[in-house]
Amino acid sequence: MPSPVRILTLHGYTQSAALFRAKTKSLEKYLQKWVPGGVELVYVTAPIRLRMADLPGYMNPVKEVGVASAIGTEEGERQGGGAEREGEGGEYYAWWRKNEAAEEYTGLETTCWDFLRNLLAEQGPFDGALGFSQGAALAAILASLLEPSRLLSPNCIFPPITPPHPPLKFAVCYSGFIAPYTQYSFLYNPKINTPILHFIGEMDTVVEHERTLALVRACEKERVLFLSAVARFIVECAGLGNGGSENGITQVKGTKKQEESVEDMDVPF
Repeated sequence: MPSPVRILTLHGYTQSAALFRAKTKSLEKYLQKWVPGGVELVYVTAPIRLRMADLPGYMNPVKEVGVASAIGTEEGERQGGGAEREGEGGEYYAWWRKNEAAEEYTGLETTCWDFLRNLLAEQGPFDGALGFSQGAALAAILASLLEPSRLLSPNCIFPPITPPHPPLKFAVCYSGFIAPYTQYSFLYNPKINTPILHFIGEMDTVVEHERTLALVRACEKERVLFLSAVARFIVECAGLGNGGSENGITQVKGTKKQEESVEDMDVPF
């Protein structure tokens, strides 16, 4: 019997490990059934705790000049407005904060990357990574940085991993996107060689599918799916066979397919 496929699971902006796990129970059950040897999904909470002003839709009763314009929230998830969250305890986390004024993802190559380096050293190795929205963007970044030549790039701004972690065999990205600023361009040029499965929410109003397609174009070995069917991809990339055939897999290359509303789909949102 093969060993379980170990997958680092990365939640979206304003979420946490516990929340993301609750939202992916059906996916985990599905993968346990279809992946030989099963899977081990390792959920972790991002290291940056958000302020109320960071939350999408938050309206500060006392205006703080410059906060709204300097700190972007377009990596927010489908969570509703800040007023609804205020009574929920304030347990909201992120992998970075988008700072439009400075044109950077604040904390990405410092707080976030230090957290991931320690995680890989203490809990690795992982076969793959799976993420949603901001977590999907990070899954692609991690796949890129674990490729042999990426951390050796003269343009690399990320400290090396000690001890080295092997390249990921795959990544799965739900509504991912690229880091748009110049200092991160080395992550996508040359293209990411790790096989990545992209899920695009064509009716997604938070991460428009054109932003996800920009990430697709930055990948050498990509698959693009509009409907959830991930087990076969993991089986193939983990070297466990061809995964057989599954109904409901719709592969698209530059064409649009009719799909369900993202609010109705049984995927890890």
